[in-house]
Amino acid sequence: MIPQIVERLSKFPVIENCPSKNRERNSAAVLVILKDFNSEPALLLTKRSKNLRHHAGQVAFPGGMWEEDDQSLLQTAVREASEEIGLSAESIECFAMMPKASPWRRDIDVTPFISRAVEPLNLKANVNEIEAIFDVPLQHFLDIKNYQYKSVSLLGGYRDANFQLPFIEYKGNQIWGFTLKVITDLVALISDEPLASIWK
Repeated sequence: MIPQIVERLSKFPVIENCPSKNRERNSAAVLVILKDFNSEPALLLTKRSKNLRHHAGQVAFPGGMWEEDDQSLLQTAVREASEEIGLSAESIECFAMMPKASPWRRDIDVTPFISRAVEPLNLKANVNEIEAIFDVPLQHFLDIKNYQYKSVSLLGGYRDANFQLPFIEYKGNQIWGFTLKVITDLVALISDEPLASIWK
C-alpha cells in the first residue's frame, strides 16, 4: 500500500526551502515516516521525555526547530530526527510535503515532510529528549470508532477556556493535538475516509 500512498501524494512534491528572512514566526519541521508493519503501512512516532520544556511526555513526530546552519527545512527535520532517534538520512526517502501548520498557542510554523523507510531503521532514542519510539498501523487512524474526546484547558492567550479535543489511543499512548491533526490531514489526502468531522 505504501507505493499507492506515494503515488497519491505525488501532487505534493518536496520543495527544499528555507524560512523567509523577514518571517515574524519561528519555523520547524517534522518527519512523517511510513514503514511496513506486518505487511501494512504504519507511522513512526515518538514519546517525548517528561523532562522537556515543551510538550513533555506527549506523542510527536521526530523533528524540531530550524537553525541558521540548516540548508532547508527538510534538512532541519532530518537533522533533528538524527539527534532524537538516531535516524540515518540514507534510510528514508522523502517524497512529499504537507502545508505548514501551527500547534495551538505557539508562535511557530511547522512543515511536515512525508517519507518512507527504504531500509531497516536502526533507531536509538536520545534519552534526554525521547522516552520511546513506536509504530502505529495507519489502519488504526482510519477507523473513526477509535477516536475519543477529552477536555483541554487553555489558560491565557485569547481567553481562559476549555475545549473538547479528539484523541486516539494505541497501546497506552495517547495521540492528540498537532500530531493527530497532521495524521488526520494525511489520511484525508490518501484515503476517502471522512475524518474532518472529528475536529468539532
